[in-house]
Amino acid sequence: MRQTQLIAIPCKISQGVVSDERAFEVALSGGTSHSGVAPVYYFWNQDGEPLKADEPPGDQEIRGKIAARLLERQNGTALVSIPDGAVVQVQAGSITSRPTEVTIDVPVGS
Repeated sequence: MRQTQLIAIPCKISQGVVSDERAFEVALSGGTSHSGVAPVYYFWNQDGEPLKADEPPGDQEIRGKIAARLLERQNGTALVSIPDGAVVQVQAGSITSRPTEVTIDVPVGS
Protein backbone atom coordinates (compact mmCIF):
# COMPACT_ATOMS: atom_id res chain seq x y z
CA MET A 1 0.00 0.00 0.00
CA ARG A 2 1.26 3.47 -0.91
CA GLN A 3 2.31 5.79 1.94
CA THR A 4 0.52 9.17 2.05
CA GLN A 5 1.96 12.41 3.38
CA LEU A 6 0.21 14.87 5.71
CA ILE A 7 0.30 18.37 4.15
CA ALA A 8 -1.54 21.69 4.03
CA ILE A 9 -2.85 23.61 1.02
CA PRO A 10 -3.91 27.25 0.72
CA CYS A 11 -7.58 28.14 0.82
CA LYS A 12 -10.08 30.89 1.47
CA ILE A 13 -11.92 30.41 4.78
CA SER A 14 -15.24 31.77 6.03
CA GLN A 15 -17.61 30.93 8.90
CA GLY A 16 -19.69 27.78 8.48
CA VAL A 17 -23.32 27.25 9.38
CA VAL A 18 -22.44 25.90 12.83
CA SER A 19 -19.76 27.26 15.17
CA ASP A 20 -17.34 24.34 14.91
CA GLU A 21 -17.12 24.23 11.11
CA ARG A 22 -15.70 26.49 8.43
CA ALA A 23 -16.55 26.90 4.76
CA PHE A 24 -13.56 26.86 2.42
CA GLU A 25 -12.56 27.26 -1.21
CA VAL A 26 -9.48 25.58 -2.70
CA ALA A 27 -7.99 26.53 -6.09
CA LEU A 28 -7.72 23.49 -8.38
CA SER A 29 -5.01 22.88 -10.96
CA GLY A 30 -7.43 23.24 -13.90
CA GLY A 31 -8.25 26.85 -13.01
CA THR A 32 -11.51 26.07 -11.21
CA SER A 33 -12.13 25.74 -7.48
CA HIS A 34 -13.66 23.35 -4.97
CA SER A 35 -15.86 24.57 -2.12
CA GLY A 36 -16.77 22.62 0.97
CA VAL A 37 -17.11 22.63 4.74
CA ALA A 38 -14.93 20.97 7.38
CA PRO A 39 -14.42 21.04 11.15
CA VAL A 40 -12.52 24.10 12.37
CA TYR A 41 -9.57 22.05 13.68
CA TYR A 42 -8.44 21.31 10.09
CA PHE A 43 -7.59 24.99 9.40
CA TRP A 44 -4.78 27.46 10.03
CA ASN A 45 -4.79 31.21 9.52
CA GLN A 46 -2.21 33.00 7.36
CA ASP A 47 0.22 33.11 10.31
CA GLY A 48 0.12 29.29 10.59
CA GLU A 49 -1.88 29.31 13.83
CA PRO A 50 -4.94 27.10 14.36
CA LEU A 51 -8.13 29.09 13.84
CA LYS A 52 -9.68 30.64 16.91
CA ALA A 53 -13.41 30.38 17.62
CA ASP A 54 -13.99 33.90 16.24
CA GLU A 55 -11.89 33.49 13.07
CA PRO A 56 -12.79 34.68 10.55
CA PRO A 57 -15.07 37.33 12.04
CA GLY A 58 -18.68 37.58 10.85
CA ASP A 59 -19.19 37.47 7.11
CA GLN A 60 -15.51 38.05 6.33
CA GLU A 61 -13.27 35.71 4.38
CA ILE A 62 -9.61 35.13 5.18
CA ARG A 63 -6.76 33.33 3.48
CA GLY A 64 -5.30 30.38 5.31
CA LYS A 65 -4.55 26.69 4.95
CA ILE A 66 -6.50 23.47 5.24
CA ALA A 67 -5.12 20.08 6.22
CA ALA A 68 -4.82 17.58 3.40
CA ARG A 69 -3.23 14.25 2.58
CA LEU A 70 -0.95 13.98 -0.46
CA LEU A 71 -1.92 10.91 -2.46
CA GLU A 72 0.13 11.38 -5.63
CA ARG A 73 2.36 13.95 -7.32
CA GLN A 74 2.74 14.02 -11.09
CA ASN A 75 3.69 16.59 -13.78
CA GLY A 76 3.44 19.66 -11.52
CA THR A 77 0.11 18.68 -10.00
CA ALA A 78 -0.83 16.81 -6.86
CA LEU A 79 -3.79 14.62 -6.05
CA VAL A 80 -4.87 15.37 -2.47
CA SER A 81 -7.58 14.23 -0.10
CA ILE A 82 -9.23 17.03 1.90
CA PRO A 83 -11.32 16.87 5.10
CA ASP A 84 -14.72 17.17 3.39
CA GLY A 85 -14.05 13.78 1.79
CA ALA A 86 -13.19 15.06 -1.69
CA VAL A 87 -10.10 14.10 -3.66
CA VAL A 88 -8.93 17.04 -5.78
CA GLN A 89 -6.01 17.99 -8.01
CA VAL A 90 -4.02 21.11 -7.03
CA GLN A 91 -0.78 22.72 -8.17
CA ALA A 92 2.09 20.81 -6.54
CA GLY A 93 3.85 24.11 -5.80
CA SER A 94 1.01 25.17 -3.47
CA ILE A 95 1.64 22.30 -1.05
CA THR A 96 3.29 23.09 2.29
CA SER A 97 4.02 21.26 5.50
CA ARG A 98 1.33 21.47 8.14
CA PRO A 99 2.08 24.42 10.45
CA THR A 100 1.08 22.33 13.49
CA GLU A 101 -0.45 18.96 14.18
CA VAL A 102 -4.20 18.66 13.79
CA THR A 103 -5.61 18.46 17.30
CA ILE A 104 -9.09 17.01 17.61
CA ASP A 105 -10.69 17.96 20.90
CA VAL A 106 -13.49 15.47 21.49
CA PRO A 107 -15.08 15.36 24.94
CA VAL A 108 -15.12 11.90 26.49
CA GLY A 109 -17.32 10.80 29.34
CA SER A 110 -20.90 10.69 30.44
